[in-house]
Amino acid sequence: MTIARRFAGVTLALAPLVLALCSITRGEASIPSSRLAAWLACAALAIAALNAWLAFGRPMYLRWRHPQTKFPNVSGFPIIGNLLAVGASIVGFGMIDPSIAALLAVVLDTGGLPWFVILTWRDMSLWNPR
Repeated sequence: MTIARRFAGVTLALAPLVLALCSITRGEASIPSSRLAAWLACAALAIAALNAWLAFGRPMYLRWRHPQTKFPNVSGFPIIGNLLAVGASIVGFGMIDPSIAALLAVVLDTGGLPWFVILTWRDMSLWNPR
């Protein structure tokens, strides 16, 4: 059962990456550009940047400014960036620029599916059956 759960988790985590990569490899210059795909990709990148800042930049900054104080972790907007990136990849399937932006957003978004699987891989309470 553990292997099935991990396989499902990895498959779900890789789905946005595979979709963006398929869109890039299918890319053609003759496809007309879509503003919606570009806006979705830009929004996904903005949320990915915010989530990366909240996950890595903010704790380092706060430890530097206030070394004695404990601060709670802030999650940002989990999964929203991945949903926007998937939307950009679907709406702009075959368009290279939105697909590259969506791929970058999925990779950089620390609140997304690939990061969830990476960060919880060693957590046996999640992956093992009860």
